[in-house]
Amino acid sequence: MDRFYDMSAASRALENTVQQRQAHNDRIFMHDIVTNDLQDALDIHVNELDRPQEWCLFHNDDDAECEFVMQGIVCLTDLLPFKKRVKQVYDLSYIRISHTIHREHQAPYLRQSDAVTGFGTNTFKQSIKAMACIVAMFSQDIGYARLNNVKFTSTYQSYPTIHLSNRYFSRRDQVLQRDEIEFDQNIDPFGLLSKMGGQKYCHAKENAVYYYENTSDSDGSLKYVDIKPSKIQVGDIVEVTFGFVAFPLSKGRVKITAMLRSITLLDGTFTEESAAGRVLANIMPRLSVKHGRKYLQEIELAEDRNEEIMDGSNDSLDQMTVEANSSRDGDQ
Repeated sequence: MDRFYDMSAASRALENTVQQRQAHNDRIFMHDIVTNDLQDALDIHVNELDRPQEWCLFHNDDDAECEFVMQGIVCLTDLLPFKKRVKQVYDLSYIRISHTIHREHQAPYLRQSDAVTGFGTNTFKQSIKAMACIVAMFSQDIGYARLNNVKFTSTYQSYPTIHLSNRYFSRRDQVLQRDEIEFDQNIDPFGLLSKMGGQKYCHAKENAVYYYENTSDSDGSLKYVDIKPSKIQVGDIVEVTFGFVAFPLSKGRVKITAMLRSITLLDGTFTEESAAGRVLANIMPRLSVKHGRKYLQEIELAEDRNEEIMDGSNDSLDQMTVEANSSRDGDQ
């Protein structure tokens, strides 16, 4: 974001949005769960799964995976439909001939990701503290010494930031056949991702990220509509839904990630206003130079006219002086 984006106004709007969303929502908001006894307060537990091996948070009552909600302003995004990057992989693979192996090698590393910030708002800071509590809960089950440094938090222009992501692919031998799904047309419009998985990888339910926009009907009631990922832009106020998952690494290490589940566009006005400001900034300098030159030309013409008038006035004054002197000589 640049000088055309009103960070102060956007952060105030974000705080208002958080309060409005919380008043009409019974989901778990990150900024509300800062507590020293998180497991009892939320009635959740860490559960270790076998295929694939990973650790997730589950509710105690229905044994469903626990998902969290927070609002923020998009500061980084990689959500566009897959086009160029996969096409480049294909081009390279044809040159190397072993294109099937090359595509499958790329598959597990491809992600759709998003980063949000609060520009220093209190609720966003509380969400960061809540995430620290979540990591502490995992460390009690996994062991603090095994955990890698948390990498889903960082800064953007000195403000705390949360990075959320989800893989496009899972290993096929670790996914039930009924959990394999097709790529959404908005994600993979040219079918490039569908061809990348090969026999080893597939797109599963756990890889799906859903994109919505929160709109209102004529009667004022709110509703969610599906949108293309490309509609989510840097500067938008969004609501993200995510879970926490820990994956095993080499040498017994474990990595905790914030797994993206859905993104809902709440307010894009600040992005639109900043875009309009950039357009005007590109247009106005050219207009100013053009009009400025015209203004200087008008000043030069006016000065020339003034000089002519002044010269004419001086001639008249000289003539009047001569006539006056002649008149006095005659009187004498």
